Amino acid sequence: MFALKSFFGAGRAVLGLGLLAGVVAFGTSTASAAIESGLPAGGEKLTDFLSGGTFTGVQIGNFIFSNFSFTPVTSSPTASSVALNSSVSGVGLTFSAPWSAASGSSNESIISYEVTAVSGVINSMEYDYNGQVLAASTGTLTQVGETLTNNSSSQIGKSTDSNGPAGPLKTTLSITTPQSPIFVATDVLAASGTGGASSISAVNNTFTQQTVPEPATLGLMGIFGLTVLARRRKV
Repeated sequence: MFALKSFFGAGRAVLGLGLLAGVVAFGTSTASAAIESGLPAGGEKLTDFLSGGTFTGVQIGNFIFSNFSFTPVTSSPTASSVALNSSVSGVGLTFSAPWSAASGSSNESIISYEVTAVSGVINSMEYDYNGQVLAASTGTLTQVGETLTNNSSSQIGKSTDSNGPAGPLKTTLSITTPQSPIFVATDVLAASGTGGASSISAVNNTFTQQTVPEPATLGLMGIFGLTVLARRRKV
């Protein structure tokens, strides 16, 4: 009998330790896969948000930015040299990195991510960048292309802006059918022909939303409409 009690006592202890270890492991996993609330003044590295990084995303205002990926088209810049900051020109992100091209070279990379509205739907995206042609020549330019897709991987917006000596552009992409989430691919390029030089150090991506009425609000609007219609019929 004593042996049996000891066995069950030891079993409970092992089970308790196992549950405790599971809770600790779960807590660690959750902590390492958190959505960051805002970005610090100095920003974060893009690598903090890539697979295996410190965060799974960041919430800025009413938007959550997540599922980041980085595709280097050329060897520079690298993901570790890209910084993520809150945009000062709207609600969104600023990507900062040394996209610079000397004579006869180019630097290009693609940053992809998901945007989800905490409430409502996304109805537009605006982007701009500080590209400069430092020495003009044939084939020297800075360029940013934005491609928006939906949950079905169907394209819902696309634009590519290039600039020469005149300076950078600002472009708004309106989403015909506002929705959430959307997926963004930002392609940044600095290219220089022989004797040319160009650079981009910051790209801004900002977003606006459209509020979706609550079902209760829609119901009240319907009742109001029927009341007005009934009054008109009586008149």
